[in-house]
Amino acid sequence: MLSSGFHGFDRASLTTVLSACDGLDFLGVTQMVHGLVVLRGYERETAVGNALITAYFKCGCFVSGKRAFDEMMERNVISWTAVVSGLVQNEFFEDSLSLFKEMCCGPVLPNILTYLSALSACAGSQSLQRGCQIHGLLWKLGIQSNYRIETALMDMYSKCGNVQDAWQIFESAEMTDEISMTVLLLGFAQNGFEDEAIQIFLAMVKAGSEIDPDVVSAVLGVFGADTSLDLESFWC
Repeated sequence: MLSSGFHGFDRASLTTVLSACDGLDFLGVTQMVHGLVVLRGYERETAVGNALITAYFKCGCFVSGKRAFDEMMERNVISWTAVVSGLVQNEFFEDSLSLFKEMCCGPVLPNILTYLSALSACAGSQSLQRGCQIHGLLWKLGIQSNYRIETALMDMYSKCGNVQDAWQIFESAEMTDEISMTVLLLGFAQNGFEDEAIQIFLAMVKAGSEIDPDVVSAVLGVFGADTSLDLESFWC
């Protein structure tokens, strides 16, 4: 469009282009669109700012993404969640949790997507204490039974080495599926509970569940680590 001499971009078209920018290869496009945003005077608009934040983080340019957030005149829950999530995606777990804490103390409160990102940050940093604090907050808010929250809590507890609590959440969950079973299986395997990991694997096979490649690798790792395990003894 630019090469043909068409420069009449409006905010909607610029936001659409930014939403398509995903990966380092699109960093140049994101920066070019950012320039057009400034040229058109859209940089103060929250929706455009949110799109810029998301695009920069998806391109791995977290410095520019955080700067776009800092320069926003008005931030909504999407703005905050975009940065909290973007920092997690780029493995800046501590920065993500610090920003989440700041958000909790401000006028814009987290939504479920923000909590999911914060739990991922706890899992990535193996911060059990903060994960438990978030779990307590979710309980007070009455949203701890949300399916996605339960799965994220299981993942957090497993990666923090507390597979017992992950199992309790799985047992009390109103709905379980192959995703939650995969999370639990990987948690058991990673924490040395080989028998339990195999039992879940066999239950998934018998139920005809789609088996994730990570699950296959984990199960093979279990048998590779413990030659005393016999698949036939579990199956029969």
